[in-house]
Amino acid sequence: MSSQAAEGTAPKGGPTADEVRGQLTKITSSKVFGDSARLKRFLAYLVDETLAGRGPQLKEYKVGVDVFDRPESFDPRTDSVVRAQGTRLRSKLAEYYSAEGASDPIAIELPRGSYTASFQWKIVPEEAVQEQARSPKPRGPKLAVAAAILIGVIAAAGAAVLILRGPAHSSPGTSVAVLPFINMSGDKENEYFSDGLTEEIIDALAKVKGLRVVARTSAFQFKSRAQDIRQIGKALSVGTVLEGSVRKTGNRLRITAQLNDVSNGYHLWSNTFDASDQDIFRVQSEIAGAICRALLSTQAPSTGLVRQGTSNLQAYNLYLQGLYSWNQWTREANLRAVDYLHQAIDLDPNYAQAYALLADAYNVLGGPQRLNRAENMAKALASAQKAQQLDPDLGAAHLALGMYHAIYNWDWEQADRHLGRALELEAGSAGIHDGVGWYRTTVGQFGEAEVHLKRAIELDPLSFSAMTELGSLLVCENRPEDALQQFDRVIALNPFANAQVNKVRLLADLGRVQEAQAMVDRLALPDRARRILLNAHIRAAAEIGLVRSSLWMKRKRTIPAVKRGRHPPPGFT
Repeated sequence: MSSQAAEGTAPKGGPTADEVRGQLTKITSSKVFGDSARLKRFLAYLVDETLAGRGPQLKEYKVGVDVFDRPESFDPRTDSVVRAQGTRLRSKLAEYYSAEGASDPIAIELPRGSYTASFQWKIVPEEAVQEQARSPKPRGPKLAVAAAILIGVIAAAGAAVLILRGPAHSSPGTSVAVLPFINMSGDKENEYFSDGLTEEIIDALAKVKGLRVVARTSAFQFKSRAQDIRQIGKALSVGTVLEGSVRKTGNRLRITAQLNDVSNGYHLWSNTFDASDQDIFRVQSEIAGAICRALLSTQAPSTGLVRQGTSNLQAYNLYLQGLYSWNQWTREANLRAVDYLHQAIDLDPNYAQAYALLADAYNVLGGPQRLNRAENMAKALASAQKAQQLDPDLGAAHLALGMYHAIYNWDWEQADRHLGRALELEAGSAGIHDGVGWYRTTVGQFGEAEVHLKRAIELDPLSFSAMTELGSLLVCENRPEDALQQFDRVIALNPFANAQVNKVRLLADLGRVQEAQAMVDRLALPDRARRILLNAHIRAAAEIGLVRSSLWMKRKRTIPAVKRGRHPPPGFT
């Protein structure tokens, strides 16, 4: 069955169906409902059934079977789960509207003695609305702290860019952050699916010229938080926020999505899609197309935004599970990703995106994670070449090939060619700009490195990888004190291993050996080998007096020699 929007109507004189669904998303994203997956699923079900005109048919037996997974033998007279959860739901709704939702214009209620939801406009004091518009506040003390931290993160990232040559510029009106879609399935095992759907939409929108799309790293910092979209818009410097939810039951999907203007909280577009999982790519394409049309008007592309890499749904689900594991960024999770991706490829040997992600996984395993280096880097090359063979215009394949040649093969011409092609294909990808920025720093092209790293941070303000590489760039430019400040800024935001490792090396090279050693002693490094290498670096610095003669700092002078042959750049690890 093809996907189609659910077109129910709200009760006469009340809000429209889209307005009700927007309010539902706001409630289920709130602090009050927090991790109550069962109640969120219950409320979404009652709202959907009521909007579809089936409210009068909602009885305890049907609710118990549909929502609470009771068997067909379920007897409401002896099992009170529906009544008990109904009481809890009414209590939670009352709590929400007495605090976080006090200024919300729409009330969703569950009258006693009925499972038919009611929707009505609330009378909100004008001064309350005006005050909220003037100064939207995070909900609750914990959220206030979280919001302050996140805004501080963005400020720190901005300061990192300003340390260089001035701010990056973009128009909030043509910018969007896609927040993680909420998993409403009542099964945490389906989290990979809602996260994967979010990431696919981000990737699709990032290909659109003229639209700035906040990358995954930053958008996912707001996952599972009670949030005010105006605060998020301010933090990420975007004009719009897309949020939504996914409910997956068997092979059926219900996906809701709404685009909000962060300046006033109004909905620019919203829709609900009832579909089979066979239609997932069509739904992704419809959502991405609608966002483009809302923000770019006549400039918006109508087709080709979502790349359907496979027609095998089982392979696609395995790919999403691999992507979910890959994004956890640990060696163990990376190995799980490799396993999922091999399973996906076994089902569809022509799945280019799976090969490209597999190449990324092997590049990291053999590179930064230092596991069976020669074997895993050979697998990275084979996987990336296969991805490119299957889809020559897949940016991820060229990125993987470029990084292989830069990390392991030291073939600068091939690295240049593939990274340049990746940029041509996906100029809106923060990950590609980050990788190119790292590479340009490595080969001593500092001006170009700065351009790409600034762009990576503009697209992904919470990218600790790009922020750390900015510190390395400052080292290479012989600005060690600025670099130390940059590494400290990243470490304060997130104990990112590379920032700590780079700071230790720099401290040792500056002759501050005791500080460097003390830092190594308290570091939780990802592997013993890296700790050994750092200690060796510190001892060498102490014994031969490397003060201000770091190999990093010599890079600029020795790069011409590096370019004449296939040798690693000085200081390469």
